[in-house]
Amino acid sequence: MCEFLRSGGVLFIITAAAALILAIGNAATKDIIASLDIQARSAAQTAVFDGVDGIDPASTKTYDILSDDTFVNGITGFEAADGKRYFAVEVTVAGYGGDIKMMVGVDESLTVTGISIIDKSGETPGLGSKIGEARFYGQFPGKTGDLAAVRSTPGGNQVQVVTGATISSRAVISGVNDAVLAVEGVLDR
Repeated sequence: MCEFLRSGGVLFIITAAAALILAIGNAATKDIIASLDIQARSAAQTAVFDGVDGIDPASTKTYDILSDDTFVNGITGFEAADGKRYFAVEVTVAGYGGDIKMMVGVDESLTVTGISIIDKSGETPGLGSKIGEARFYGQFPGKTGDLAAVRSTPGGNQVQVVTGATISSRAVISGVNDAVLAVEGVLDR
């Protein structure tokens, strides 16, 4: 009985020490992780407006999400020097191996200006991870309306899926469609 209590006490001390070390590590890195997240979102916002001149950072406006039935996490609006409005839409969709976080740029005419994949870490390396390659996400700029996935050569508002990664590809396309609908909702207000 004494040996049982002693073993239990040692195990308790080891567990408590491990929990304390983890708590200290979490507290020490919490602000760094939050800062890196902000930097990643900012870089993604810049990337989705590549080629757009005169975006005024002072014109930033954040919009509320009006629907719970969406992949959209946030909408930030910007105004360009020519008065045209642009929106950076943060989206999280369920891919094949986990969540895919991305930023979608949409202008006031509901045309996609670009997409930036922020996190695809849950996707299969060599297959689903190809959604982060320019060959895939480069198909989106200039598209309008409801995008559709195709396996062969795309036309109009079609996007060619990544071979072997249909689920991940369709998830990104669905997220872009949701982003465009969210911006349409903002413009209708």
